[in-house]
Amino acid sequence: MDYNNDEENEVYYETEPVKTEKQRNDENNAKNVQNAAEVAVASKNPYAMAIGGAVKAADKISGGKASEAIGKGITKANRHAPMGRKVQNASNKLSESGTSDAVGTAASMKSSGKESIPQTSSTNNVGSSSTSSNNDTNSNFFGNKKGISLKLKLKLLLPLLGFVLIFLFIVAIIAVISDDDNGGVGMGGYYHIPCDEVTVIFVDKDNGYEPTGTATYPLEEYVAGVIVGEVDYLGSYEVDKVFAIAARTFFAAYAENNGCTIESSDRYQVFNETKSNRALKAAEETKGQVLLTSGGKLYSTIQYDAFACIDEDENYYTLSQANQKVPKEWADKRVGRNNPKLENWFICNGKANLQNHHGNGISQFGALYLATEEDYDYLKIFRFYLGDDIMIGSPYMTSIAGLDVKPTRNAKHELNEPITEFLASQGSSLDQYNSFIKENVNNAGFGTREGVVTAAVSLINFLYDNFQMKLPYYWGGQAQQYGLPASIGTEHPSSVSPGGNVYYYRSFDCSGFVSWAIKNGGYKFSRIATGGFDSRFSEDSCDIRSSSCKGQPGDLINSAACHVQMIVSVDEANGKYIVAESTGSGVIMQPWGMHQTNCNSSPTKILHLDKFYNNPAYIDTNNN
Repeated sequence: MDYNNDEENEVYYETEPVKTEKQRNDENNAKNVQNAAEVAVASKNPYAMAIGGAVKAADKISGGKASEAIGKGITKANRHAPMGRKVQNASNKLSESGTSDAVGTAASMKSSGKESIPQTSSTNNVGSSSTSSNNDTNSNFFGNKKGISLKLKLKLLLPLLGFVLIFLFIVAIIAVISDDDNGGVGMGGYYHIPCDEVTVIFVDKDNGYEPTGTATYPLEEYVAGVIVGEVDYLGSYEVDKVFAIAARTFFAAYAENNGCTIESSDRYQVFNETKSNRALKAAEETKGQVLLTSGGKLYSTIQYDAFACIDEDENYYTLSQANQKVPKEWADKRVGRNNPKLENWFICNGKANLQNHHGNGISQFGALYLATEEDYDYLKIFRFYLGDDIMIGSPYMTSIAGLDVKPTRNAKHELNEPITEFLASQGSSLDQYNSFIKENVNNAGFGTREGVVTAAVSLINFLYDNFQMKLPYYWGGQAQQYGLPASIGTEHPSSVSPGGNVYYYRSFDCSGFVSWAIKNGGYKFSRIATGGFDSRFSEDSCDIRSSSCKGQPGDLINSAACHVQMIVSVDEANGKYIVAESTGSGVIMQPWGMHQTNCNSSPTKILHLDKFYNNPAYIDTNNN
């Protein structure tokens, strides 16, 4: 990544910190609430007077804390909901034009059938919104020009004022009762980095990145070393956690194509061998976590800069990342004094002149500002820079026979040619594929629950791990044999499915895949349909919606009318299974909620197969 200080450095703090944007918004909103209450009391309208009087009385009792709480509620609501942003815009307008002007504008807009709460050009910076479009309206409404009567004006103004104040009270109650404004990214995705250890190549940057040596570290120790190399000198534990996840994500994306060896440099990630307790703690607390898109794919474009400034005014630098505004007084004391080499980065003349920056992703010093001045935790910092379309992925809870259990829905390719021809074109063969499945099943235990799970996982992993490939779904598809037949992938239109679809390349449907896995795991088993699974195993089952209903790898999730899935991994901490299934997205593994129904809430059961797997009579002793 870009320039990074490799040493422990002191972080400088001013004695009188600049007020944050949140603090300015809170104070501005509180003042406007007080002003609105004054207008309401002076209106002589009983409805508005009661609301305004309640605000004033609460302020008197609490020493101004009531309007302060409502002000904070507006700021909080602005981050989460469209109505909240509208109220913040109205509050900004109140600040710029005066309470009566702003409310009057809203009333006149309501009477004309337009938006009831005036909008501003920006909700991020108080005082930056445009008001020119409302000037004539304000003048007509409150001035002595031709227009509606004062009595009618008050009839329009006061109900609207009452509505706004009621809304503010609701927001304040929510803000006070639930002060958990983390606004963070969702947890519970799944991802497993294929490297338990990382080999670091050390280089001489001044000599054309000439290698000087290598060393191998456990994955999380490597992550801690990147924290030290990139941001540990900033002195913020929340920023350390941000970069623990960012560094792990960057390495995971790199490793997918390049293996478990990576260079330590500003071209990739700076690594410093460390004994820093704080960095090690940050790596341990976020162990295994990476950034995923909402679709479950690895967020593979994570980048970061120290301080990528693109513009400045008298008071603020604007960073390229999220157009973040950072007070100049704050930044100059930290960035400029931290290292003189950063002086050249203060050329703020547009995004095209960033010089040694990426200009996207995360800002290191911007993250420090959010953590120390805006009180953001590491999850909120991610959301600030990367938006809402991300989540945190954690490692899988289990593997089977040395195989990773992982989502494979995002495979880049789906088989649409005979399996024999495809494998031959890749230097492989169907015999190798089937041997891979058989050997893994034998290692796990032929004729065991583990063997069945291994059969399902092996079939999927062989194509996914080697070729980023998955088998397609095929209505009516089955294979009542050990291994895969050569007919897989051949073009042969299926009959019309109940959903009205025709599928063209031979493979498995849902019950065909599960039946195949049970057979290839070592059991005497012929293909049965979803309804047949329910009939055969429902004696030991439970309703998946029940909090006490849980399955284990090898059990089935079954809706008799529509679909069957096999559980291959359990992550109880996050309330998830990984299931193997043949569905419209192909023959895949993917996360599934532990109490999630399928087929539009069709009755769904967990079918427990203990009695079946543990009965020697069902084990196939003749065909292994």
